[in-house]
Amino acid sequence: MTDPSGQAGEGDFERQLREMNEALLVSSVHQHELTEKAQRAEAAAGHEIIERKRAQSLLQYQKEALELLLKGEPLERVLDFLARSMESQSQGKFLVTIHLLEADGHHFGYVAAPSLPARYAQATRGMDARLELGVCSSAVVSHKPTIVRDFALEARWPAFSADMVSLGLRGCFTTPIVSPLPDQRILGTFAIYYREPGDPSPHDRQLVDFVTHTVALAIDRKQIEQALRESEERFRTLADNMSQFAWIADAQGGIYWYNQRWYDYTGTTPEQMQGRGWKAVHHPDHVDRVVRGLQHSWDSGEPWEDTYPLRGKDGEYRWFLSHARPIRDEQGNVLRWFGTNTDVTEQRELESLTRLQSEQLAGESRRKDEFLAMLSHELRNPLAPIRTAVHLLKLHERGSENSIQQRAREIIERQVNNMTKLIGDLLEVSRVVSGRIRLNQTILDLSQVVKHAIETVTPLLEQHRHELVLHRCNDPIWAHADATRMEEVLINLLNNAAKYTPDGGRIEVWCEGTSGGQFVQVRVRDNGIGIDEKQLPHIFDLFTQADRSLARSAGGLGIGLSLAHRLVELHGGTVEAHSPATGSEVGSEFIVKLPLAASPIGEAQLLPDERARNPDGMRVLVVDDNIDLVLMLSSALRKKGYAVQVAYTGPNGLEVARQWRPDVVLLDIGLPGLDGYDVARRLRTMPLGEADGGETFPGRIIAVTGHARDIDIIRAGEAGFDAHLVKPFDFDELEKLMTSARK
Repeated sequence: MTDPSGQAGEGDFERQLREMNEALLVSSVHQHELTEKAQRAEAAAGHEIIERKRAQSLLQYQKEALELLLKGEPLERVLDFLARSMESQSQGKFLVTIHLLEADGHHFGYVAAPSLPARYAQATRGMDARLELGVCSSAVVSHKPTIVRDFALEARWPAFSADMVSLGLRGCFTTPIVSPLPDQRILGTFAIYYREPGDPSPHDRQLVDFVTHTVALAIDRKQIEQALRESEERFRTLADNMSQFAWIADAQGGIYWYNQRWYDYTGTTPEQMQGRGWKAVHHPDHVDRVVRGLQHSWDSGEPWEDTYPLRGKDGEYRWFLSHARPIRDEQGNVLRWFGTNTDVTEQRELESLTRLQSEQLAGESRRKDEFLAMLSHELRNPLAPIRTAVHLLKLHERGSENSIQQRAREIIERQVNNMTKLIGDLLEVSRVVSGRIRLNQTILDLSQVVKHAIETVTPLLEQHRHELVLHRCNDPIWAHADATRMEEVLINLLNNAAKYTPDGGRIEVWCEGTSGGQFVQVRVRDNGIGIDEKQLPHIFDLFTQADRSLARSAGGLGIGLSLAHRLVELHGGTVEAHSPATGSEVGSEFIVKLPLAASPIGEAQLLPDERARNPDGMRVLVVDDNIDLVLMLSSALRKKGYAVQVAYTGPNGLEVARQWRPDVVLLDIGLPGLDGYDVARRLRTMPLGEADGGETFPGRIIAVTGHARDIDIIRAGEAGFDAHLVKPFDFDELEKLMTSARK
């Protein structure tokens, strides 16, 4: 500020000087503040650079350690490298140890301690961590990091602490090495030992965490690789020693591994099997089919199976059953294929031999059946006129024959019946054994079946003067059974009892339920000579006959009991034979058990009674080339009041039927020229005449034949027959069929 004259005053100068000094002071203060900020920034930048360099060093050490692993270096060398690297980075501040645990998870194994005396590693190796003799043991047991501020003041491990002080080490920070895998098992420990007492710095803690994780990765990788190598070695050992060939293919089907068995058999080398080299050992007639099947599986991912021949190094082909299964990842994608080839040459040869033998056996069985059928036919044909002649004698000479004639007729009749039964048993057991028999089961009263069987064997019982006693056979016992077959079973048992009991013996029959309530049973007991204990287990075997003291003159072919046993088994029942011992009048007992059936509602279902037999002028045409049978049968029929015409050939029979129009035709099957099947078919299709309006034969046709196989009965039905009667037949049975035919 100036005065009016323009001169500066003293007050102004002092004021200006003061203002300038204040400005300089402020400037100086600001300058100092800026300097301090710059220094702090520079220090921070320097620290950041140092930390970055440390981090880069750690990453470099980790990279080098992992590269060592990838090169296949031993785990021990990798751990030693990491320990030395960490010590180098600390610039002498601390030492490093890495302890590995053995597979048991308790004992220390390898120790990496590059800067500690060798005695340290020697003392630690094999130590049980559970004893907690040192800082690393404590970390293993607690599963937590362990810190020692000063070994000179540490009382937990006196000996170990004193040893550390003697080595110039005062503090320690150790942490367990935990597997990164889900099991999180303890693999070992990582420790840093300080030369000065104190706590680990945050930087050291981070360093230990980082290196521990790296060590865990290295240990797990090596252990997994070792386990994989051991697994592969076990697999190769197993694969090379298995009896099959084995191979592995990639997802596209390229086979890259075969077991040694493959090379031993084919005589090839791995180089020859590259790509699809395997085609070279396949049979040219099969290789294209095999390739198509494999390609389909490789494209679709479906399992593959095939059987084909492979050529061996000797040039011979053998058959192999081959399988291939896909191995998939968690998403279901095919990773690879595992396949096997199993030598089935002997099996195929055995199957071929078995088929051949089966065909031979079937042929022999067929020839046997044909022989039995022919034997039956040839035996039944001569028996038929004999039986009919006996029946005719009985009708014609009743009351006039003397005792000798009567006795002779009875003998003939009895022996014809015996022969007929033997022939029937032969054919029946053949049908049962071959499974061709069919049951006609209904709910029936088994006690009624017993009574019918007794009626059949009564003449034999009377002949031997046996006493027959029935127990509880008046009350019904219900079973689901075939009446005819069960009657056959009981007749066999009663016949046996009668034959093998001395004259005047006692035969008892029980009809009863079992204690459990699930079965009904019929027991047949005699007081005869019994069955030898050695033969008892085989009494139901086919063609087995007990050698009883009544001598084999009691006879038979040894098939009756076997037939009975098999028939009862077809009903779901059982037959048992018991005999306490062999000796005079010890007897035997047979027990037949059948499943119990619920009783039917309403009136009891008894076996059908005989139908009324009234010829009433019935016309019967007999067509058979056996003249003796025709004469005897026609005479017996006329004696009973039937109108009869006869014919000896098929064409003659057709002509008589056309002109005479019979009610029933008794027709033989084995006629010369035109057989019975053709005659029946023509009767069913041939118009009888204008008087009948051109109708075909309306009556019934009954086969009277020696052919008794199931197939014969089936063929007869298909040809138009209404019934099938096997020679030699019972005249009463014939009349029953004729009467039912009339109705």
